Amino acid sequence: MYSRLYICLSLISILLPLDLEENSSYQNLYLMNFDNILENQSIQYLSEKFPQLIKDEYSNESYLNILDSPKILKSFRYNPDLENGLIINGKYFISNNLIVVSFDAYDVDTWDKQASRTYYCDNEDVECIEKAFIACVQEDVIPLFCTYYDCLGNCNGLAEFDCLGDCNGNAVEDCMGRCDGEAKIDCNGECDGKALLDNCGECDYNVYNDCEQDCNGDWGGSAIVNVCGNCVLGNTSYDDISYGMDCLGNCDGTATVDCNGQCNGHAFINDCNVCVGGNTGNIITLGLDCSGRCFGDSFVDQCGVCNGNNTSCADCMGTPNGMAILDNCGNCDYTVKNDCLQDCNGDWGGTAFINDCFVCVGGKTGLSHDDGMDCEDVCWGNAKIDACGVCNGDNECDKKDYVVQYKENTQNVNNKKFFHQDSNSKVFFDSSSLNWSEGEQKNTMHIYNLVDNLKNELYLADIGDFNKSIVDGEVVLEIPIAYSINKNYMNMLRYGKDFSTNSSFIYRFSNSEVDISKNFEKYLSSMKYQLVPVLFFYSNSDEVLFILIDSWNKNYGSSLKNKFNIMSENQFETLFSITPGDSFLQFNFDKKSLKTSYQLSLSKDEYSSLGYMIVKFFNENSLESDLYHHLTNN
Repeated sequence: MYSRLYICLSLISILLPLDLEENSSYQNLYLMNFDNILENQSIQYLSEKFPQLIKDEYSNESYLNILDSPKILKSFRYNPDLENGLIINGKYFISNNLIVVSFDAYDVDTWDKQASRTYYCDNEDVECIEKAFIACVQEDVIPLFCTYYDCLGNCNGLAEFDCLGDCNGNAVEDCMGRCDGEAKIDCNGECDGKALLDNCGECDYNVYNDCEQDCNGDWGGSAIVNVCGNCVLGNTSYDDISYGMDCLGNCDGTATVDCNGQCNGHAFINDCNVCVGGNTGNIITLGLDCSGRCFGDSFVDQCGVCNGNNTSCADCMGTPNGMAILDNCGNCDYTVKNDCLQDCNGDWGGTAFINDCFVCVGGKTGLSHDDGMDCEDVCWGNAKIDACGVCNGDNECDKKDYVVQYKENTQNVNNKKFFHQDSNSKVFFDSSSLNWSEGEQKNTMHIYNLVDNLKNELYLADIGDFNKSIVDGEVVLEIPIAYSINKNYMNMLRYGKDFSTNSSFIYRFSNSEVDISKNFEKYLSSMKYQLVPVLFFYSNSDEVLFILIDSWNKNYGSSLKNKFNIMSENQFETLFSITPGDSFLQFNFDKKSLKTSYQLSLSKDEYSSLGYMIVKFFNENSLESDLYHHLTNN
């Protein structure tokens, strides 16, 4: 091939070092892309390949600093960015299936041409193109960077001929002038002398007076082994010849001198840096106050408490270590004869009593005076209040549900009234036993009626537009509902005083306006009147398909799950509270609207079976029983 023939003809064998001392060598080699003269795109890559070949071959040579030339040369006469080096300007083209490559090397300071080379190869012979290029650079450019060649032919190398004429050999002349001889200068400076330097630095011809090592390993050292077998003195870290002995003179003994100066004594330094115990006569806590602080000012009071105030052991009269006793009713004295008694509920000083039905009522029992009686005042009778609030009634009352019809992509009717359900209100008081004024009785009856009607009148549920989407073959249904307080209910609090804020409506009744029984106050304090919303989903034939309970309690509906499809959510937050006090009864209503969104994932069959939905409210403390009663009677 042409390339192989060219390489053989173009390479020059250099066996002897070149004498270039009269020439100044260069340091920097500047590279620029080669010109593709005929703009042949199949070989355009060579424009960057040729400079890269030089970098790959010579980047690690210490005598050569390879740099990229500026993209644009300001002039071919002077360029301040270029100094002390050569720049290679190359070009290439294809002619008759041969690639012709040529380059010139210019001095960047004088712009004199220092080297020029041209070669050719078969245009598909990549090995020829690359190796011939490197061979030409090696022959014509690289020698310009060498001041000299060593005996191995290395540019600026360090190899020299030894005294035997071997290049880079190890032979040297000894002190007697013999090449590769063995004569050496001894420690007295005599060539081929016999004097030796011992380990202590003494030079003489006698090996019998050489110094010896001590136990520490030091030549000529003064360290010795003591009676305990320890290396001491000299250059050791032990200056005491008795190292290894305790204060009783026993090797490896454990006896030590305590802080009081007594050998094998028991005195020690406490936390306050005081020598205590042993034969010092000092208690071990010397310097500590009762709080554990060194030289602090804490003290023990009459009750034996550090920094106390004499109250921890005080009796009910405040006397430290006194004998006065507080009875179960909170009376403090020195006698037990006047202590209060327990009522039937177990409350000391309580007012609970046994009623006609032998039930402990009143006081703190939470039971009304008529507990145990049916609605006809018969003890343990069977008479019951029906769903309409009538004793022994037939449940045939006028019921009305406010129904929100299920309509897709249409405006839903805003549910602005709460849904009434069967009433089972409890009487919290016996008005016949109270001595009320006419106004006080009217106000009190009004408060009781308001609490009884909470679940029917308190909340409004505003159902927004339904949103439907199809996800993985399921119908995802979003139901927005905004819960708020029914202002009509608040208007019924006309007897209370308004203390409203920016966020709340507040109505307050003083104890001079109403009379609240202890049983009713306990009921209000426990918040058993709180409500939870329940969403009923019906078919067009009024069949309950499934139920959604919005409550924090996930266990609701456990007795109904075998009969009805029960779902749970936890989005509803109460917007109402009642605060009973000694001097007033306060109703609190949030002004805000609670916006919720319930999401259901239904099959297409379940979705098509939907007819309408209803929102109702139930008492939280009796939700399960009331819900069961509602479903089984409707």
